Amino acid sequence: MRETAAGRAAADVPLGRRGRTFAAVGLALSAIPYSAWVLQFPLHLGTDLVCAYASELARRTGPDRWLFASTDLAAGLLAVAAAAVMLLNDEPRSLTSRTAWAGLAGFGAATTADSLLPMPCGPHIGPGCAARQAAHQLPITDALHTVTSAAAIAGLLVAIVCFTVGTKPGTLAHRAGAAISLVSVASTMWTLAEVVLDETAPSREQVGLAQRIQLVALAVGVAYIAWLAWSGRSARDAGW
Repeated sequence: MRETAAGRAAADVPLGRRGRTFAAVGLALSAIPYSAWVLQFPLHLGTDLVCAYASELARRTGPDRWLFASTDLAAGLLAVAAAAVMLLNDEPRSLTSRTAWAGLAGFGAATTADSLLPMPCGPHIGPGCAARQAAHQLPITDALHTVTSAAAIAGLLVAIVCFTVGTKPGTLAHRAGAAISLVSVASTMWTLAEVVLDETAPSREQVGLAQRIQLVALAVGVAYIAWLAWSGRSARDAGW
């Protein structure tokens, strides 16, 4: 069979570059459904922005559960695919970059699991759910959702910090990564503190606001990693 000009051109593109392009596009797309919680505004869902978890939008009893579960699933699968391409092609050659892509793979896998294990109900939406939660009468999927959510956040934080470390100090990539890392870590600590307040002094908590700021920072982090992969900047700086 005669090789086409397009086929020859594709063969001339280094596998590493094609892998980085695939990863960049996949991550850029992943950041969009990962931010689907903002749809609560145009859809007028009435979920409390300050007090309610973003995950309560995808609660099993929610009217729009499939919308938010599907967007989480898409975000997770896209992140897993991007990380898998990079890791399986042995593209990242430094320990820092391999750790970063492994963290991103963990984020994608945990986010995928998160979509399949939604909160059974919304404790900040229905008083009955809050009472069942306080009495520890919710199904085990509630605890599993907490585990997968924590794993997703941890994996993405590892990825953002490691990618930042892999960039050259003083460059735009490094300064941007440092800022995103700082806001992501700070908002995560705030969210954890609010989770504790939610259990001990529910009238004072602002866990919904803290978590949404965290989610914005993390989505920007995913877009940042996509930019690094697209530009090949981290590849040059970290010796991939």
